[in-house]
Amino acid sequence: MTSSYIFKLLCLSLATFSLIYAMVGCAIMGYSRRAFREAGKMNSRTAANYLLFLRLLPAGSAALAVIGFCVPSYLLFEPEATQESVGLICLTAAAMGAVMWTTALFEGMRGTARHLRFVRKCGRAGHEQWIPGESRAAWVLEGTGPLLALTGFFRSRIVVSEPIVSALTEPEMAMVLRHEQAHRASHDNLKRLLLLWSPGLPSFTNGFRELDLAWARFAEWAADDAAAAGDPQRALALAEALVRVARMGAAGQPSALVNTLVTEGFSVRVDRLLREPVHQPIPKWRQPALMIAACIVPAGVLISVFLRPATLSFVHRLLENLLR
Repeated sequence: MTSSYIFKLLCLSLATFSLIYAMVGCAIMGYSRRAFREAGKMNSRTAANYLLFLRLLPAGSAALAVIGFCVPSYLLFEPEATQESVGLICLTAAAMGAVMWTTALFEGMRGTARHLRFVRKCGRAGHEQWIPGESRAAWVLEGTGPLLALTGFFRSRIVVSEPIVSALTEPEMAMVLRHEQAHRASHDNLKRLLLLWSPGLPSFTNGFRELDLAWARFAEWAADDAAAAGDPQRALALAEALVRVARMGAAGQPSALVNTLVTEGFSVRVDRLLREPVHQPIPKWRQPALMIAACIVPAGVLISVFLRPATLSFVHRLLENLLR
């Protein structure tokens, strides 16, 4: 393959990604208010998964279009010897796509590096301590502000400061651990990583900030519901723990990839817990795998159906118009 052939393929791929991402992303933003109302009628875990799906839909749709249709049609029907130049519209759209991916990669690497520094700091400054109800030794930090968080993506670990260990009663600590275990079971840290690395819309459009915040809010509610499991006494103990930790003062968000116990809007969480608690079981490890399969299998079926010469020839004609 010549350099010009590869350059045109790269331009078409980036342009296709940015255009489809922009169209689907704008549709999602226009639909977001209704989506929030619909999410409010669901249980908290279903609502969190629904909002996460909407948030990742633009990037997933655009990536599927590029990988499943753009690249195969170009490689199959575009002659390598052609001297066709790239038009201004295609170059502009490709530049937009390049900026989107560059920004996403930069933010992803920066956020991941900050998270890794935090984990290393916890490993150096903290000591391991077994807390009843937790399957893995927690890192207990001395000489720091009040902090309780779940860190890590696959083998996550509790990080807690000494003042919180001393302040919480045994029932309160048990409920706090159940809350963090619910986050672990639903792989919320891994979902935060996906959101961090996913391309976003320009900042002047407010991007998907409201969608991200709504997902985080429902994820916290889901963990509260899973911890309480419909038991008023458990719900009361968790509410007391939230209030006790909040009164100790905020320690700040150490990383965008960390679930801290007390987040913005914790008073609403306390109010939900003091009302009749919702029974919502902690999700099993199989559920994320089933969700991934539910997305991959239909995508594979669509590609197998549409990945035919006639379809790819039509896609190639569309790309030719975009290229000019």
